[in-house]
Amino acid sequence: MSFDNEAYLADQNRPHCLESNVFFGSLQTIATQTQSIKHENIRFFIAIDIPTQQAAKLYTDVISNIYDSKDDVIMINFDSKAIPNDSLFQSDELLTFYRWNNSRLLALSMGQVIANAPNAITNELDYIMQGNNKLDSNIITLENIEKFQVFNDFVTIFKNLGNKILIFGDVEDNENLITLLISTVLRKTPTLKLMDALQFVKNLKSGDGLQLREEKIFWCSPLINYHEFVRKNKMYWGPSSNKTINTTSMLSYQNINSNPMFMKTNKRHEDNMMTNLPKQISVSSSKRSRAD
Repeated sequence: MSFDNEAYLADQNRPHCLESNVFFGSLQTIATQTQSIKHENIRFFIAIDIPTQQAAKLYTDVISNIYDSKDDVIMINFDSKAIPNDSLFQSDELLTFYRWNNSRLLALSMGQVIANAPNAITNELDYIMQGNNKLDSNIITLENIEKFQVFNDFVTIFKNLGNKILIFGDVEDNENLITLLISTVLRKTPTLKLMDALQFVKNLKSGDGLQLREEKIFWCSPLINYHEFVRKNKMYWGPSSNKTINTTSMLSYQNINSNPMFMKTNKRHEDNMMTNLPKQISVSSSKRSRAD
């Protein structure tokens, strides 16, 4: 392969900036751009349509090794086919640790954000902590409009934590990835038309651009419903002032840490994390962080 071809592929696989602190890419981005990810100080990873077992291996082999400690990053994945109570989560140590460690860090991080600005952040969230909604894992199986709501809730939470986010699919042309990126654009600017938001995302990709079946995006009912939701709640009347906030519906640290496989071996580590995580999560992008 010539130098020019290598440079072209490297440019194609680099993280693309959707907005301030939010990037998107593919599995190839994770596999080939770890130095770029580290340079950008990307600490939060959202996987779209990556099977949970594959996501766990990717986390173990690559993502958790980018920085000094596995606790310097948080990864969640959207996998509608995952079965939360599958016996694999008890028998497969790699899979169990992936869910346990990331869910624990996620709970602590959410607790920090909510403690710092409880009213502001809860008014920004559309699914998490609303009514009886509850999440107890970093593996998200929700579909329909709820998937778009919780996805954008996590983007909001991670942005409030101050570090950068990488959203990635198996390939950059994955329609589910693109529709979620579009939903973030529409949430920020509800007056945009769906076609304009799609064109905005397409223009961010250099080179050959995105090869999409655009009709699947234009006729994506959950995306259309989500756009109507944000137009109603963010544009016409602003964030609803009568939301029912359920402070017990956030990720439960106690429940997450009840896994017998890790309770004893990680007790000292848990105590350290309770003290160190807020400092590690809230560091500015110009500093390296350590939690070990």
